[in-house]
Amino acid sequence: MSEADLPGLTAGAAAFVYPSLYEGFGLSVAQAMACGVPAIASRGSALGEIAGGDAILVDPRDTGAIAAAIEQLLGSPSLREDLGQRGRLRAASFRWERNAQQSLAFFHKFASR
Repeated sequence: MSEADLPGLTAGAAAFVYPSLYEGFGLSVAQAMACGVPAIASRGSALGEIAGGDAILVDPRDTGAIAAAIEQLLGSPSLREDLGQRGRLRAASFRWERNAQQSLAFFHKFASR
């Protein structure tokens, strides 16, 4: 499998479950959301910030909570559809061009001081 295959494979998933204990940014969750796949991610890490209110957030050490979130998501087509649509919109805010422009504006602001 190559990196180019990943979006197609991800888009075919019913859910993206990522109960990571540590994340530097959360690119995997943003990628799944960009594909319209509803996500379950860790609360209390960068993933919560990346997902915002557009994913189900769980304690990554609580296997019961993870299982309950999976059951909730798989048992509700309307929730999957809603989170999938909201996730696409959320992921759009993480475009490289937009982030580069914001970073450049930040540096210009503080370089002129």
